[in-house]
Amino acid sequence: MRTVFFGPFIGEFGWELSFWHGWVRKMCRTEFQGDRKIASSYAGRRPFYPSVDEFWPIPDSFRREVASAHGYIADGWIGGYPGRRTWRYTLRSFVGDLRRGRRPEKVLTEEPLPLPPLAPKAEALLGQMKRRLPPETIFFTPWKWNRWEPDRLEFGVEWLPSDGEGGARLRERGIDLQDQWFEPLEPTEEGRREFSSRFDEKGRLIALFPRHRNLRRPEKNWPREKYLELIQRLQTAWPEMTVGLFGEPGGAYFSEGVPEGSLDLINVPASLRMDIQIAALKQARMALGGISGAMLVALAAGTPSLIWGYAAEGARYHRENVLGTPLIYHADSNASVEAVLELARSLQRMSSPTATRPLEVTK
Repeated sequence: MRTVFFGPFIGEFGWELSFWHGWVRKMCRTEFQGDRKIASSYAGRRPFYPSVDEFWPIPDSFRREVASAHGYIADGWIGGYPGRRTWRYTLRSFVGDLRRGRRPEKVLTEEPLPLPPLAPKAEALLGQMKRRLPPETIFFTPWKWNRWEPDRLEFGVEWLPSDGEGGARLRERGIDLQDQWFEPLEPTEEGRREFSSRFDEKGRLIALFPRHRNLRRPEKNWPREKYLELIQRLQTAWPEMTVGLFGEPGGAYFSEGVPEGSLDLINVPASLRMDIQIAALKQARMALGGISGAMLVALAAGTPSLIWGYAAEGARYHRENVLGTPLIYHADSNASVEAVLELARSLQRMSSPTATRPLEVTK
């Protein structure tokens, strides 16, 4: 019997959902079906890996070192890169445009972040796990460059020499959706019990994901004031329902406490947070939120979802909605509360058994 190890996964939540866990499922049920299969990720993410024999949670001490996840890796992985991407003038583009008689335009640049390098700590973590495993163990580590020859598949992260423009360059390739096997996410029995101990009114929950991240893409955040107003309006529109707040401390508004009358699913034990939230999503009537990887989890759990954000992002959410869950994407990153409320009503009608067609709504 061989031993195969998938991980440790230390990157973005959305990437783990869309570009990793489905491939692990596929490999466990095909190539390594009769072998010892181990997956490693953050504590509480066991529901991503129903086909492995063992799940090794990443220690909390390492998780605290991750300032902001980025794809398969994290910001500040090496020398402050990946860094903060901004549109600004550079001396080279400014002078070059003037010489060509053109109006100077801003260019997308990447500036290093003042973060200690995470790559050496990730290598140390992997080394600790390797020492617990047979020397012939087969490893697939998403933050390294991987090749699976039978399918001619390459994925992961590879650092490249500088192109002379300054900064670091990397090649990051996710696993395509068609190379994975997807099924509805299900909680564990422990996750179901923990959720039921907090809320046992089936079908009377609205899931709300109030994303709030400061370091990576803060412009995606919808204002806190709008979420507060939306919660109040939802409670008025559906008094028989409870609004549940989803996310994690440091990545969502209301980590310090949720508004009165709502259900706190943010400040739950980290080791079971995702498990509890998936159990909640399986019972929720709908899920609402601005663009984030967490909204893809709602879709993967089969919860009818309303997402609002940039027009250019809409195609991604429809494409990665691999289960065909009822979805409305509202192409307005600064959506009004009134618009969100009206679309929530539309989502309810659309998610009836006879109407499951995804929609995209523009301004």
